[in-house]
Order: sequence, then structure tokens, then C-alpha cells
Amino acid sequence: MVSRFSDATYEAIIANAPDGILLVDRQGIIAFVNERACELFGYKRAELVEQPIEMLVPANRRGSHVAQREAFQQQPRLRPMGVGQHLTGLRKDGTEFPVEVSLASTGESDAELVIGVVRDVTEYREIEEERRDLITTVQRQLERDRIARDLHDDIIQSVYAVGLSLQIALNDDSILREDLVRRTVIDLNSVISDIRAYMRELTSDQVDGHPAGMLAARIEELVSGIGAPHWTVNVSLAQTMTRALEQQVHHLAKELISNVQRHSQAANASITLLHNDDQIELAVEDDGVGFEPNDIREGAFGLRSIHERVTELGGTVTIQPHSSHGTSVNISIPTPAPAPTERSRA
Repeated sequence: MVSRFSDATYEAIIANAPDGILLVDRQGIIAFVNERACELFGYKRAELVEQPIEMLVPANRRGSHVAQREAFQQQPRLRPMGVGQHLTGLRKDGTEFPVEVSLASTGESDAELVIGVVRDVTEYREIEEERRDLITTVQRQLERDRIARDLHDDIIQSVYAVGLSLQIALNDDSILREDLVRRTVIDLNSVISDIRAYMRELTSDQVDGHPAGMLAARIEELVSGIGAPHWTVNVSLAQTMTRALEQQVHHLAKELISNVQRHSQAANASITLLHNDDQIELAVEDDGVGFEPNDIREGAFGLRSIHERVTELGGTVTIQPHSSHGTSVNISIPTPAPAPTERSRA
């Protein structure tokens, strides 16, 4: 058997509710407010009853509030707390504060009223803002950590490699001084291009209006200002790569360009990067001296490193050497690619 409460009990429930409760008629006139609503808006009950509900809405939003109220009255329905746009209440002293409002209709045909339940969400919004600030701070720190790792893995190791090559070459009488200088200039130009790319990344979230533009910019930097050969760059990225995959493609492009600079003696070279729905195509061609496959040293680190990276990404490498008119290297990588191993990140 359902128990029946007295009218006094219902009145006590409404009067002591933790949220503000208002009853508004079809003309937008306040018919009833509980004590909590008076506290929220800073009025006495007598100052609110028989007054337009818009007095509790900031002046710049009253016009839209009237339209929304009339639309609700024409098609009344339950609107739960927190649904819709962020709302703002106006206190008697003129201060504004964030609110959430739930609406319902009494359903009485003769004198239909709208029930409004108002909750002050100032503290909740402050907590949300603190949470967003914390997330932003953590993301910035993670980005700093990533940049630090990249600087260590790319730039610092590249500079170290240049120094090591110089040390080895100075102790090897078979290496000509001109070759040593040319090789060192190539290596240092590569380091400079990496530094420029990181500077761009630190000062801009996007390049050329597209997130994928950062990779295109980094490849442009790899071949800028290095003299012969003259490079042609064609980058067409239909979609954004993951950070890990982008880094792998950059490493591959850097190694291929370095091989051309070191060995090809080419006048012209080109690099093409295409990223379609399910495939990445990276191609480098030059018109240099070419080479014979049988003449490749067994310990040639550059080509071995390229083959290892591409294999770990599930792709293929095709090298077409020509003894008299240059070389072309074509790399195909399926996407999404398998996660790179620790070796491939090194």
C-alpha cells in the first residue's frame, strides 16, 4: 500500500530542498519560490513572487530566454539538469554565477506551470577549470619530455656521430681531407635542418594549415641550403600520421637523403612522399654515378638501417641501381603500421 503524505510534508520537502525551486506561469511570471532559490539569487520571497522570471537572467540573454521559455511551454518535456548550453543566473546585487537548470511541466490544463530547479555550479565549474588546467600542464610536460627525447635521439646523437667520424677519419690516412670536409659539411647540414624543424615545432602547432604539414616542413629542411644536388620535393599527405610513424618516415627520408649527398655525386635529385588511405610511398631518385649491387659493402650501415626500419614497419624496399645514370629507391609502408620496436626508435 502506497503511503500518502500530508500537504505539510510535501511543503517541507520543497522548502528544504538543496536546490532552488521555482514555479513559473505561461506569461513567465514567478508563482512560487522556495527558500533555497531566494538564497541563490539574493532576494526575499516577496521580491520574487509575481515578478517576471527574466529578472533572474543577465540582460544580454533575456531576449533569447523569452524565446526558449515560450518554445518550452508550447512543447513541454522533461529537461534534466545539465542539458543544453552553459547558463548564467543574475543575483540581486548584479553579480552573475553559473547555473544548471532542469525543467518540467505540472501538466495542469487550466493553469499549467513550469517547474524550474536551479543549482549553483560555481564550485563544479572551478573544479572543471582546475582539471583542464592540470591536463594542459601535464600535456605540456609530456611534450617537453618528448622533445627532450627527440633532441637526445636525433640531434645530440647526430652531433656525436659527426665528432666520432672526424676522430676516425683523422686517424685514417686513406681518407682524403677534401672528402672529410665534404662529409662533415653534409652531416652538419643535416643537424641544422633537424634543429630548424624542432624550432618550427616549438613555435607552431600546425604548418601550412594542416597538422601533417610539420612532416613536409621537416623534409624540406633536410634538403634546404645544402648545395648540389638540386633537390625537388613532392609531399602529398592525405591524412595525418601517428607521431611514431611520422618519426619513422622522417628517419627514412633523412637516411636516403644523406646517402645521396654522400655517395651519388648527382646534379639533381628528388624525394616524393605520398600518404593515401592505406599506403605510404617514399621514393628518392638521383642522376648520380649509380652503383652495382655487387659492389655494396657488406657492412654498409645506411642501407641496412633502411631495410631494418622498413621491415619492422611491415613494408618493402626496392632499390634500382644503375651504373651510369643514377639510383632510385622506393619504399612502401602499409598503414596503419605495426608499432615500431625499441630498436627502430633508436
